[in-house]
Amino acid sequence: MFSDIAGFTAIMARDEQKALEALQKTRDTLKPLIEYYNGEWLKEMGDGALSCFESAVEAVNCALEVQRALKDEADFKLRIGIHLGDVVFTGGDVFGDGVNVASRIYPLAEPGGICISEEVHHNIRNQPGIEAKFLGEKQLKNIDHSVMVYALDLGSLAEAALSPYPVKPSAPSKARPSIAVMPFVNMSQDPEQEYFCDGLTEEIINVLTQVDDLRVVARTSSFVFKGRNEDIREIGRRLNVETLLEGSIRKSGTRRRITAQLIKVEDGCHLWSERFDRELEDVFAVQDEIALAIVRELKVRLLKGEKARLTRRRTDNLEAYNLYLKGLYYLRTLNAAGYVKAVEFFSQALEKDQNYALAYDGLGRVNISRSYWLNAVPAEAFPEAREFTKKALELDSGLGEAHASLGFISAIYYWNWKLAEREFNLAVSLNPNSPHSHIYYSFYLTVLGRHEEAVREARRAQELDPLSGFINTHLSTALIYARRYDEAIEELRMSLAMSPGYFLTHLHLGMAYRAKELLQEAEAELERALELSGGNAWVTVNLATMYCQAGKAELADKLFRELKKRSKSEYVPPMCFYLYHLARGDLEQALTWLERAIRERDNFVLWGILSPEKSFQLPEDPRFRALVAEIGLERL
Repeated sequence: MFSDIAGFTAIMARDEQKALEALQKTRDTLKPLIEYYNGEWLKEMGDGALSCFESAVEAVNCALEVQRALKDEADFKLRIGIHLGDVVFTGGDVFGDGVNVASRIYPLAEPGGICISEEVHHNIRNQPGIEAKFLGEKQLKNIDHSVMVYALDLGSLAEAALSPYPVKPSAPSKARPSIAVMPFVNMSQDPEQEYFCDGLTEEIINVLTQVDDLRVVARTSSFVFKGRNEDIREIGRRLNVETLLEGSIRKSGTRRRITAQLIKVEDGCHLWSERFDRELEDVFAVQDEIALAIVRELKVRLLKGEKARLTRRRTDNLEAYNLYLKGLYYLRTLNAAGYVKAVEFFSQALEKDQNYALAYDGLGRVNISRSYWLNAVPAEAFPEAREFTKKALELDSGLGEAHASLGFISAIYYWNWKLAEREFNLAVSLNPNSPHSHIYYSFYLTVLGRHEEAVREARRAQELDPLSGFINTHLSTALIYARRYDEAIEELRMSLAMSPGYFLTHLHLGMAYRAKELLQEAEAELERALELSGGNAWVTVNLATMYCQAGKAELADKLFRELKKRSKSEYVPPMCFYLYHLARGDLEQALTWLERAIRERDNFVLWGILSPEKSFQLPEDPRFRALVAEIGLERL
């Protein structure tokens, strides 16, 4: 926290004694309040003071109390800036991002006001009685990245309590009720019913995410606990929710017995339970009843139109619904065989109901995944993905995740930035509880260089899906491209603790270490990523260029030869060859491959040319600049 007396130089020029009195009054006010809120007075710089706190909440409450205490001062006003970041103590002085940004934010505050960064706002936004106004994305002096800045609403200062200091804040309260829907248990002897149990669980999650006033944990995190006998309170703690929905399904002929119970995490108390003995055809009605019961029991306020969205049917054809659930089950496998099965079942669902929007959306998502992790040819995968996704939206314009997919396709393949922005805004407004939408939006913002916003969207996705290896890993994408390497490494280490076998986490950790020039650690992580990925081309080139940087040219050349050999029988992204030749200093070959990558709309083009990695930086040669100008990004 950095505080400064507004117009102190002018006060000093007018009346030196008053200026010195203002300085003393500021010290006398700040020091006891900083101590009270578990802070530490670090240093005084002229008329400014720097302090640090154990939490963002305590810093903000301290700042509010300081301004309340000084609000009636006629001769001077303080400006306060707060940022959440690293502070380094060296040689009796204080340095670091926390100091630099806080000291640049405070001038944006009105006299008597408080400005905070996005990082602080993220931590205090659910605090009762604390409101903030977004001032915009600011480029601060001597800060190499833009900062999202908010001004705290100080309208409540006049209503301050009579006691000298307010009650110390407890843990942040949850502004919205929260729930995790646990995987419904298959009580039948038929293992084929597993997809039905998983599908019903996912459908209930999807229905509940339509309610803006309810925070719903995503499927990926809930399914971490599938088949595990965990304590209710531990699950609630790890998912950061107040309630859990549990259930089971037993098949008997054409009938299903579905049981469901809503449980309060704090004490294990059952808030609601019900048993449904229904024909299979009634499964849609059961989903609706369960969702509406949860909304009723949690006393969630339904906005206009939300009840209609809750009970809206995506299809009335039970066969199509079952086939869609099977397709979704195989889409989740994240492997080539699973994708083939997913396409098969989504296509069969459309044969049963040609107007089934979710099945078209599923086909679109399969093609996006194939383009990245199975090295499908972008010119085949992305146009197909767009056609399927657009068809889904023609049939049902309220599919938030389909809007997010269309936004991603528009940005990454078609470089249509305006359309992408519009689609992402639609996605997050239609379904604010979708981690899929928030993480795709974060990718887009990262590419545009709007790094504070990108981190915010990725953290929102993480909040909704806290145990997802994919989401946690891709939070690091936003952090790495924002050059916040230490934060990225911390997030990735936590992600590895949850998903140690996920190759993307090792890849990103290697990238972050490499950016910090910790080459030995980077090499180990990238080698592990290559092993786990089964030879993924993008991982291969990251390791090959790492070897170049470490002076291991023979190892780099060996990987390059392997990629060249593979390219004769399978698609290898041209960006892999561009980055290799760039690392080897062969600019002519690099130029040839970059031209091909842009011509083919290689989906790794943007991630390669925008990478913060030094060896990937675009050469100053104007021929390279002319090529990337085709992408249409202002920052290039």
